[in-house]
Amino acid sequence: EWTYNRLSAVTNKFLGVTLAYAGYMLDDRHVERAVRQRVPFVVGSPKSNASACMVSLANDIAKSIEPVSRRGGFFRRVVGLFA
Repeated sequence: EWTYNRLSAVTNKFLGVTLAYAGYMLDDRHVERAVRQRVPFVVGSPKSNASACMVSLANDIAKSIEPVSRRGGFFRRVVGLFA
């Protein structure tokens, strides 16, 4: 929540944009390892806690947008990678 509050304050101050809170990411050692290996953590450790948080966040975003084409749009395709 601290990160959201800081980011929200900055975007509000400099861009005049109010951010909605979308979710959280758990601290997970798999993320650090993925960065060192230069592999997305959702690919290298799909069963990790951080990956589960990312899938949940992507699903929430996908549910909140209208599809832009019959293919389902960008976010729906991204979510499909984790389903």
